[in-house]
Amino acid sequence: MGASIYKELPDYVEYFFPNKQLNNLLYEAWEAEPANKRWAAMEYETDGNSFTASFKFADQLDQNEFSTDRRTGILKARYGDKPIHYPPL
Repeated sequence: MGASIYKELPDYVEYFFPNKQLNNLLYEAWEAEPANKRWAAMEYETDGNSFTASFKFADQLDQNEFSTDRRTGILKARYGDKPIHYPPL
């Protein structure tokens, strides 16, 4: 499991490393679901005090696609051709 945090700015999108607390909370939410109802991917958005999430289940995903490729498609759909800035490792 891995979380990603992106913030849209006027000319680009900034990536932020998620903290351990966020990863733990997402994992706890996933684990709280019955095994047959656990999602395979979640796309979430925060805006001020608002939080929305959409879920994809294993049968809705191409099992031959890597999660990094799926993420690239999601970023393109959400942000278009804006460059994504990743911090140095």
